[in-house]
Amino acid sequence: MQEGHAIRIVGGQARGRRLVAPKGLATRPTGERVREALFNMLGLEVESATVLDLYAGSGALALEALSRGAASAWLIEPDYQARQAIKKNLAVLSPGTEVVVKALSAERFMTQAVKMGKRFSLIFCDPPWKLGLGRIVIQTLGNITEPGGLVIVEHPASQNTIVIPGLVPQRRRQWGDTAVSWYRSETPQILSREDPAGEP
Repeated sequence: MQEGHAIRIVGGQARGRRLVAPKGLATRPTGERVREALFNMLGLEVESATVLDLYAGSGALALEALSRGAASAWLIEPDYQARQAIKKNLAVLSPGTEVVVKALSAERFMTQAVKMGKRFSLIFCDPPWKLGLGRIVIQTLGNITEPGGLVIVEHPASQNTIVIPGLVPQRRRQWGDTAVSWYRSETPQILSREDPAGEP
């Protein structure tokens, strides 16, 4: 495997440990500055979370979450070179950490996850920017998010926040040409008459 530039875990028990991304990886790793800001905003919501990294790439987002106390993570990545990088990067984690790596496209995994009734409390979506989130992914994200769970979508700053059925847009942050949109799954508390704006 040809290795590209190294990136680091920026917080938690594995802070400072270096990760690698294969050279020419189509899904560029989330920059350290954006990742650090994102996880600082997430705060305690990461602890004990069941994480899905739907476009895993090098696995940096899922590994950052596990370093900061997430209970488990599923990493979905169809590219062989990227999966080889993930396997190498898993060495930064404590022994016994619950990690599942699936050699599937996001669309195929979503179809299977809905059939299995699988749900996650924290989902990261950083698709190739030229492709964005596919129709199947958009239609099913709400079905695999736990009640009150969060979905984080990274996208170009030039792109508007998209509508995802079953999820309520909460906030949007921008760093240079990178934007991150937050969604929370619909719950009676979020969608009550007393709280029409969907604020937590």
